Amino acid sequence: MSFRREVLLEDRIDLRASTRERMKAVFRVVMEDTAHAGGIPTDALQQASPLDTYDLMESGRARGWCENVALVYYLFANAAGVSTRLVDMAGKFGPLKLTGHYVCECWIPEQAKWCYMDPQSRIASVFNPEGKPLHTLEIKRLVDTGLLDACRVERYDETTEGFNEEDAGAFEKSIRNYLRGDIVLAYKFGYARNRNFPRWRNFIFYPTLLYAPFPLPRLYRKKKLLLLFLVLSIAFALTAGWWMLIDVSVF
Repeated sequence: MSFRREVLLEDRIDLRASTRERMKAVFRVVMEDTAHAGGIPTDALQQASPLDTYDLMESGRARGWCENVALVYYLFANAAGVSTRLVDMAGKFGPLKLTGHYVCECWIPEQAKWCYMDPQSRIASVFNPEGKPLHTLEIKRLVDTGLLDACRVERYDETTEGFNEEDAGAFEKSIRNYLRGDIVLAYKFGYARNRNFPRWRNFIFYPTLLYAPFPLPRLYRKKKLLLLFLVLSIAFALTAGWWMLIDVSVF
């Protein structure tokens, strides 16, 4: 954990607590510091690193939407030792691509499950009637089958600064247009605007994981073939140059 993040989380999160407790503690911190900053982001905010995004929103110098607040939660949750990934969802209606939505998923090792977290919607978790946390794809399937209403959500209450458990009906109405039917889910570990983000390593070895209920172009195969061709071309050029040097030295 960097010094800046450690100071920001100090006295606000018990790093010895269970995963679920740390998830909710981070959620509360993000809500307390950024809930007032919802709105259309500036270009400066869109180009900011995760920590700078927090600084701009917390200070009131910028407003942000789902991607920006999800990015702040992603930063602090991972800093608190909760393995968290960003989930970028985009819907389709025929050839038309709909406006997307950004959420997070946290890994709960005690239950071996990913848990859906939606900071913009104030949703700290979604769970089935048996009390098991649900991830984004499970929620999508329940939306498609009309069964999400039977589930429950934990929603952050800004008035009490606590969490209320309620039926998932209102949440279902707000999320169904993002999840229903043909969609693409992109699971992202790391973020390109992290200052220490290894762009080349991720580009080569860690392609973004995609889910869709329809065939997707397998561009990563073309990428690997292109990289292989580039490596072979460099090797051939070096070998040819080496032989030319040998020929020159002989004559």
